[in-house]
Amino acid sequence: MRVEWAILSRYAEGSAGVATIVGAGIDTFYSAEFPVPIQAALTVQLRGHPEELGETHEISLRILDANLELVGEAASITFEAEPNPHLEDGWEAGVLVAVNNQFVAETAGTYSIEIDVDGAHAKSVPFRVLDQPEE
Repeated sequence: MRVEWAILSRYAEGSAGVATIVGAGIDTFYSAEFPVPIQAALTVQLRGHPEELGETHEISLRILDANLELVGEAASITFEAEPNPHLEDGWEAGVLVAVNNQFVAETAGTYSIEIDVDGAHAKSVPFRVLDQPEE
């Protein structure tokens, strides 16, 4: 299994192979004071050979700060999915995973969500938490 794409949003939920994503593509959060709780949804599409779906897989998420230090707790999701019986011959199978994350940003700066699939690093999704601009 590999990560085909991953996107941050304000909210996401997945069901039956589709996702509802609100505020997709957000890459900057603003706050007037720190520390601040941040809520960020991550939607990941995994792709692979249809037979791979019947196996157990693990996707792990870590949020890192600008110093590459872990922020909060790492999260892991173990899943097994049934391949679509109507999949075209030669097409890869896909799985959508939507996770709503919450963490505390102690300072303004650059952060990233690190995605591992089955124990191997698969993708980094960078974002920023900045001071609220003055009006």
